[in-house]
Amino acid sequence: MDTQKYAQGFIERQRGAYEQVNGSLIDIAESAKRDFVQQLEKKYSNPPLGIWLDNSITIQGRPGGIKSSTSLARKLEEKFSDANEVFWNYVRSDDISQADSIVTQTVRDIVGLEVRLPCGRFVEDFAKLISEAARTRTSLAPETPDATGAKSSGYRGQNIKIRVGVLSGEIQVKTHLTKAWDYYSHDLFYKKEIIDEITHQRLGGRLSTLSTLLSVCEELSDEVIAELLDRFGNKSSLLG
Repeated sequence: MDTQKYAQGFIERQRGAYEQVNGSLIDIAESAKRDFVQQLEKKYSNPPLGIWLDNSITIQGRPGGIKSSTSLARKLEEKFSDANEVFWNYVRSDDISQADSIVTQTVRDIVGLEVRLPCGRFVEDFAKLISEAARTRTSLAPETPDATGAKSSGYRGQNIKIRVGVLSGEIQVKTHLTKAWDYYSHDLFYKKEIIDEITHQRLGGRLSTLSTLLSVCEELSDEVIAELLDRFGNKSSLLG
C-alpha cells in the first residue's frame, strides 16, 4: 500500500472522530473571541471598539475541516522518513489499526483552525484565552503553546495543540499579515511540487526582502493600533 492510498483510507476511517474534534476547536475559538472582544470593550468603555474587533478577528478552518489526504501523505513521508520505521512495517503488513494509532498519536494537526488578528500585540493574550477556554471543557486539554515572535522569517503567532480524548487538533493564532506571509513562504515557496530547487534558490533574496517588509508592516500595525487604543479608548467612537 502506498502512502497516498493509506492516507486516503485513514481520512475516511477517522473522518467522524476528527469532525468532532474540529467542532470542539471551533467552539473554543469562538468562546475566546467573545471573551477577548468583551474584555477590550469593557477596558476601554468603547462599544464601537468591540464591533471593530468582532469584524476584524476571523476564524477559519480547513476546507471540509480536515487535512487533505495529499497533505497527510506528504507529512507522513516527512515524519517517517526511514523506510524501516515501525509505522511502515504496519502499513506493509496491512495492520491498519496499529498504523492508525501511530498517526493519531504523532500527527497533531489533522484538524486545525486559524484565528487571524489585526495586529501582533493581541496574539499572546488571545492565545491565553484559547488555553483557558480549552481547560473549562473537562475532556479537552491544551498543550504548551508553540510561540514564535517576530522572527527574521516574518512569522508571528502561536500554535496551540489541543487534545480531545486520544485525538489532537491545532489552533493557530496569527495576524492577517502573517497569513499573507504563509502564502509565500509555505503554501507557494516551500512546496516541492510547486517550485523546483533552482527557482527556490534564485528567488530566495526576494523572499528575504518580503520578510523584512512584513516585519516592518507588523511593527507599524502595532503602533497604529496602540495609538488608536490610547487616543480613542474612552471616547464614543474608535475612529471619530
